[in-house]
Amino acid sequence: MRTGGAYICSSQEEVDQMGHYKEPEDYKPVYHGHIKIVSDGSNQGLTGYQSAPYLCNPANNTGVFNFPQAGIPAHTIPPSYNTLINTAVAKKAGRS
Repeated sequence: MRTGGAYICSSQEEVDQMGHYKEPEDYKPVYHGHIKIVSDGSNQGLTGYQSAPYLCNPANNTGVFNFPQAGIPAHTIPPSYNTLINTAVAKKAGRS
């Protein structure tokens, strides 16, 4: 049995500080091989971010987005979030 872990990144600074991804040559019983960016909550807890409100109380609840950007309207993916994702995928993982 193996347990794979992920480095959690909750800001652009944390992604910037990461080294470039290096695929493990040998998977050990416990390893860190991934990163995880948690952008919202869960639909079961009514915190998963949605474009349309949940069909229950509280009214007009569309969940929680963890990376809001000042001046960007709700229900719009902010440019700073796209930058964070592009840095994590293209620059750190070498997928450009």
